[in-house]
Amino acid sequence: MNVIGFDPSLSQTGYAIVNAEKQEIVSAGVIKTKSSNDLNERIFEIYKNSKEILGKYKIDHSAFEESFYHKNVRTSNLLSQVRTALIISCMEQNMTVSLFSANNIKKCITGRGHASKEQVLYMVKQIFHLTENVPDDVSDALAVAYTFIMRS
Repeated sequence: MNVIGFDPSLSQTGYAIVNAEKQEIVSAGVIKTKSSNDLNERIFEIYKNSKEILGKYKIDHSAFEESFYHKNVRTSNLLSQVRTALIISCMEQNMTVSLFSANNIKKCITGRGHASKEQVLYMVKQIFHLTENVPDDVSDALAVAYTFIMRS
């Protein structure tokens, strides 16, 4: 069973596909958009690229970090639009969609619900036997996928 975790962002959406049985990374990376492009073009680009990624692999489940209250309403709105585009691409592939709170993800990975990004990265590297650092977006996506595996 393969699980994809997403770390939605308008500029760099991280994704990570993990084989649940082996706890191995199948594929991981970042979907980037150009800040000079129109918002609608950027969201469509994320949708289109995620659909292409999902089409390359047999993926059974998708997982996301739940929306959280953000002081900047505009940022919250943009993240919601990106997450929606990703969820639609997953639903088109008949995947289940699971949401986890940021604290739940951090607690699953590090044992602490208020862990730092550095602590999450350190544990992701240990869990997946990574020798080099990965971008924060990929690290977060791996953490989301791992949380789904551990909570299932």
